[in-house]
Amino acid sequence: MAKLIRRELQIKNPVEVSEPVAEPEDEMDDEHIDRKVPPKIMRLTQHLHNMIYIRFFYEQIGQQPPEWTKRELTRAEKSLVDELEREEGQGGAFHKWSRR
Repeated sequence: MAKLIRRELQIKNPVEVSEPVAEPEDEMDDEHIDRKVPPKIMRLTQHLHNMIYIRFFYEQIGQQPPEWTKRELTRAEKSLVDELEREEGQGGAFHKWSRR
């Protein structure tokens, strides 16, 4: 019967606190996402994401999504685009950030 030999990991440097992947470009990068994105745009984006997930669920089980989901996806996308255009037209946070 063969004898099992346990091997030790050969780690020269112990694990240390990781460094950030990227350095923040300015003070705006240090802010939380809720302060960067206006609440209405955040809600519209979450709703659109939920509708995409519902459509994906139907497609995963091999069924066509109901018509109401398709209509709501179209409406949600149009509302989000309109709100983003309004935000940019008013010189909001996205306008400042996208012009860099």
